[in-house]
Formats: sequence, structure tokens, C-alpha cells
Amino acid sequence: MTLNALGLDRQETIDHVRKNKPTYVQFEQWVRERIGKIDPEAIRKHNEAVRTYNHSDELSSSMRDACGIDDHSVKDAATLNKLEDLHAFRQSVTGQSS
Repeated sequence: MTLNALGLDRQETIDHVRKNKPTYVQFEQWVRERIGKIDPEAIRKHNEAVRTYNHSDELSSSMRDACGIDDHSVKDAATLNKLEDLHAFRQSVTGQSS
């Protein structure tokens, strides 16, 4: 969604990240060099689309299960992605698989 909203080529972006492994700040600079100025209304619309996007029921369920979340009301992609990232980070730091 974000790559499309910014007009970035998906494969070029993936290749850049894989090859250069930029920090967040370096990646943001790379993006800014390619897209120039963005219309604030376009940013608002995109942010709203991200905030309100839900994963499929199947994907939501598997993500909740992987993170040990029993609350089936947690469906939005932003929350699930964040929880999945935090779960993976904890695993990498502690060496624990669950």
C-alpha cells in the first residue's frame, strides 16, 4: 500500500533494501530522493487506509496464534503487524521460540 501510495517501484525498493541494508533514516532519505514532495491530503488518505485495513480472518487468526493472543477482536493489520514484530524481536533477543 505504501509503496503504491508513494509511487515507488516495488522491486527496486526491495533490491535497494536487500543490497544496502539501510537504517530507517537512510531508507527514508532514499525514499525522499525519489519521490520529492508529497501532497498532505494524499498522506492523510494513505494513513487512514493503513489505520483501517484489516488482514483476512485466516491471516489475523494465524498472527494472533503465533503471538499468543486469545482476544479475537484484535483484527486490524497495524496492531497485528506491530505485535508480530515485537514478538519476533523478543524471540531474537531471548533466543526463545515462543
